[in-house]
Amino acid sequence: MPHKLFEAFILLVKPLVTSLVSSLVTQLTGVVNSITKVFINLESTANAHYSLNTPQTFAGDFEVEVDAFLPAAAPWSAVLELNGASVNNDRVTINSSKGIRLTLLGVNYNSANGVFPSDILNTLKITRVSSTVRIYINGAFAVSGSQSTDLTIDKAGVANGSDFFGGILSNWRNTDLATPANSTEFGLDNLTGNTEVNNGKTLTYQNIATTVDVRDTYTLSDDETEWVGSLQTIDIAAQV
Repeated sequence: MPHKLFEAFILLVKPLVTSLVSSLVTQLTGVVNSITKVFINLESTANAHYSLNTPQTFAGDFEVEVDAFLPAAAPWSAVLELNGASVNNDRVTINSSKGIRLTLLGVNYNSANGVFPSDILNTLKITRVSSTVRIYINGAFAVSGSQSTDLTIDKAGVANGSDFFGGILSNWRNTDLATPANSTEFGLDNLTGNTEVNNGKTLTYQNIATTVDVRDTYTLSDDETEWVGSLQTIDIAAQV
């Protein structure tokens, strides 16, 4: 009889114990797997931007990627400065209608308006194969131009010294396909520091405050469709 009572007791408490253990594991797993990242709101009125101590130079094919977010009300904004030391001051910009303009050797190449969605974190990718430069937004082709000479990148979030980006830039990746050892990558995510060093190059944060409205820590949602910060939530664009 005692044996049967013990079996009955086990059958009674087993579901409860299993449920408690499962709940505990789920909570612990959620903590362990939580992904956080700092995003920085570049204030165009403060002339906030990023600069490299020496330009990233591409003599051949390359890929450049950066994640970018612009609020709907943002005006024309510069994303990357290309060949900044040249008279042409080539660049990649987003217009007020959310179209992309690629400027190479002083020639403007314009995408259709609306290819860069507002209020969502987009991935902007620039590639060069031979002399053709292409820009993709979230994996979709946006615009192309021609550039056969060496191309350099020295700043992010500004062009012409006066055209500033009024949103978030993150995960700046410069891949030199001709000479992979020359590639660089910058998170653009220091919470308090003002420099990043990668592969011998120093990136400096210019005119970027450390207040929470400028630099904030975000947590990736469980379904990985948005970043949740203390002041705002940023949706992530789907890639094609």
